Amino acid sequence: MKKLGLLVLIIAMLIASGEAIPLGHAMAAQGVQKEESTSYTLGYHHYQMTGSVPYEVASYVPFSNYDVDFVAGADGMFYYTDANTIMAYTQEGTLEWTYTFPRTDSSLRFISITPGGQIGVYECSAFEMVGEYGNKDNKFIYHPAKAFIFNKEGKITISYTLDASVATPTYSPRNASFDDQGNLYVDTDKGFGSFDTSGKLRWKNANISVLKQSEPMVAGYSNANYFSDIELTYITAKNDRVVAVNEWTGVAYGMGLDGKLLWQTPIEGERYSSHLLVTDDHEYLLNQRNVGGSLIRSMDGKKEIISDPENSAASSLIPGDGRGNYYFVDSAGIVQMNKHGVKNWTYKLGITFGDEPLVADSFGNVYFSDDDGSIYSLNRDGKLRFKFHYIDGYSTSDIYMKANGDLLVMDYGIITLRPTNKQLADMQSGNPMAEQEGPALTDNQAGTVDAACDPFASDNPYAKNTEIRIFMDCQEVDIDPKPLMNNGSVLVPLRDIFERLGASVSWDQGLQTIQAQKGSTKVYLQIGNKTAYSNNQKVQLNAAPQLVNGSTFVPLRFVSEVFNCKVQWNKEKLTVFIVTTS
Repeated sequence: MKKLGLLVLIIAMLIASGEAIPLGHAMAAQGVQKEESTSYTLGYHHYQMTGSVPYEVASYVPFSNYDVDFVAGADGMFYYTDANTIMAYTQEGTLEWTYTFPRTDSSLRFISITPGGQIGVYECSAFEMVGEYGNKDNKFIYHPAKAFIFNKEGKITISYTLDASVATPTYSPRNASFDDQGNLYVDTDKGFGSFDTSGKLRWKNANISVLKQSEPMVAGYSNANYFSDIELTYITAKNDRVVAVNEWTGVAYGMGLDGKLLWQTPIEGERYSSHLLVTDDHEYLLNQRNVGGSLIRSMDGKKEIISDPENSAASSLIPGDGRGNYYFVDSAGIVQMNKHGVKNWTYKLGITFGDEPLVADSFGNVYFSDDDGSIYSLNRDGKLRFKFHYIDGYSTSDIYMKANGDLLVMDYGIITLRPTNKQLADMQSGNPMAEQEGPALTDNQAGTVDAACDPFASDNPYAKNTEIRIFMDCQEVDIDPKPLMNNGSVLVPLRDIFERLGASVSWDQGLQTIQAQKGSTKVYLQIGNKTAYSNNQKVQLNAAPQLVNGSTFVPLRFVSEVFNCKVQWNKEKLTVFIVTTS
């Protein structure tokens, strides 16, 4: 999360008049018909929630100060630094531990998670002024850069001061990483290098970075204020590679931990550090702003074209809609693309998109921020669901999706956004996409049927079907549209089947939900969600409901589970037999 300096931010907030595109205009352009608006004041900051799908601020945990850096660990914890401290929060906003640094002079600190899950902090060099500001006799004390390694309980395991006599580390975010031994990898005025845990320079490589020197802060100390060209560094999980991306040359470099250059590969597409994503095992790098682009392998720098993200390492990086389509960012806006590289739609705004990565929930809705810190959500068809407008502006916000479907916004605190519709909130809490798919429906799974009307008999005229046929109580029924096969599961058109079973069916376009009722049995489903509800009891589906040409299809098994029917499926004969009577 990137913020302006404290002084600049205060001035900007005083003069700001709201530069964001008017919400009504943005929503009208996307065809939203219904809007609800709620205003929130969270600390000193003001927000407005507007949209067709009602969300609310469920909780807010303010941070103690303006942040310097903020990262999410693989353990689900959030680590945050300000001018004085580093703090560890749970996703619920509980402060687990905190540490106050020896220097509390607003120096810059940046956090990096080691492959083993430890928390590394790189503290930039800084000058401390001694005396009254403006006095010609003022003196400046130079503080060299430092490194700290914390374990998950918040205890310092390693700390050291970097020796600047040989090479001076840079003054820049996102360019420092640590390996599991605590060694630091960072740009210096002599090239990209590594410092050991005693603070000594292990090696330097001047071939991968061309540093830009800022104006000297203090005469005689100009060599202490270099800004890095390295946009991203990371250490592979096996601790045998360090990967660095140069912002100016647009090249990714792979080195051994001894600094030896092993490969170099150009990065395709626009380069923004927060859109350069790394797989959990640190084996692949992906630029999310390279629409339909390629992965770079950490081992050898070779590219793997993303032809089907569902079957590649990209699936852990690219948010998708659950139907084989994926979300990217390009110069035009947010793009949904299918696995063949064809754009389904593009969502455009009259304001710059934020640098933070996109996220998607288990229903295929996508979330992102703009450069003013406002949060947007689109459904899988590219229609705006809501906008959480940051009225004060001037920041970008990190966003994370919890397992229960809550959206966490990191902006001067932890803001939890949750649907106000209880049905949708309850369904999201099931996190259906994280659950394992159940076994496919097998022959005679729901019980045997009467042999007198068994469609599977050898003399049955439908024994050699070429399309799926359905028999209900010994009578063939003409289903329109026809049933489908999806990954081994039989999907049937919900409305036609349910109405034939005597159930009433209603559809909510905004929430993409279906409600069916027969007698005292009430059923809820949602497109893209593998968790359904029957009289408020969860029912796990083999496959999520899906829309095909305007019709909702559900797994055949679901018919049996919610209305106590007997169901048979013969995959060789492509025949379904449903018994509704006792």
